[in-house]
Amino acid sequence: MMTEKTAEMLDEIIASNPHKIVLGGGKGEYRKIVCGKKQISGKLVYQLEKYTDKQVFHENIGEEGLKGTLGGYIGENFRQLNSFAVGYDYELRVSKKGEPHLTRKKSDKKQVTIQGNNRKKKYILEEGMDIPVFKELGIFTKDGKVAKSMYDKFKQINRFVEMVDDVLKDYDRDEIYIIDFGCGKSYLTFILYYYLVEIRKKRAYITGLDLKEQVIKNCNALAEKFGYKDLRFEI
Repeated sequence: MMTEKTAEMLDEIIASNPHKIVLGGGKGEYRKIVCGKKQISGKLVYQLEKYTDKQVFHENIGEEGLKGTLGGYIGENFRQLNSFAVGYDYELRVSKKGEPHLTRKKSDKKQVTIQGNNRKKKYILEEGMDIPVFKELGIFTKDGKVAKSMYDKFKQINRFVEMVDDVLKDYDRDEIYIIDFGCGKSYLTFILYYYLVEIRKKRAYITGLDLKEQVIKNCNALAEKFGYKDLRFEI
């Protein structure tokens, strides 16, 4: 819980109009949180990048919600906060006993340009690609556009592919063998096969295993339909 003294210190930090705030050394779910001011659709917001050991999550909050958000983290999961603004930089530390201490240092920064986030994110599986399983799922329309109702699924699948891509950065062999236990309907298995063969240009041998006979039958039919000759499904 945020103490009254910590709340006063956060008031001073926020009053300095910070363009960047960093919470480091986290002991809970998040190891680091970077909070940057951005302009989105003409409105100034703070965009939080919350880092776990393997992932990063994003959240946008208005200026009015900044104090409550920071207060919910500092002193509980984080004991250090660094804030950067025109004129002054701040460092807020909270002791193990919960006692906050604020230091101020003059900053040489005279001006800050607030960036927008209108740039289109570059995905590994881009809109317009001929990805059969995306059309089968209804993620892509017939002309290769992302269906409006499926954009979250499109981003989620791309995040999965990005993680696989990161794991395979040091994999220099031309062939790869994968077994998917409990594959179910296997949409991610099909997408993985497409990515390995069409994007990474590897010879991929993937076997999906499941206990449901009809599921296996349907998946093998799709693999044949898509021409994925080294993708097969078994019970």
